[in-house]
Amino acid sequence: MKKGIIDKIIDENQVLVKDLFKKDTNINLFLNKTVIMALTGNQGYIQSSFGNSGKIKVIFPQGIYYIPKKSIQQEKESQNQKNEQ
Repeated sequence: MKKGIIDKIIDENQVLVKDLFKKDTNINLFLNKTVIMALTGNQGYIQSSFGNSGKIKVIFPQGIYYIPKKSIQQEKESQNQKNEQ
């Protein structure tokens, strides 16, 4: 079993993961492979590579359970307020 770290949450269904692969790994060999989030057991799949550092984009069709949609909306509103200042 390989372990990676969520680097960035894109939205309630997508995350960027780092440290799962080395930067010279051919990610195409792993596309659509299952990924399991250790915290929730939620299953997703590898959609694509991201950049040249070995990061990947992972899709969780059922959502990322440990982050309520309300929190994401509050984060967006907070960022909008900061940008307006």
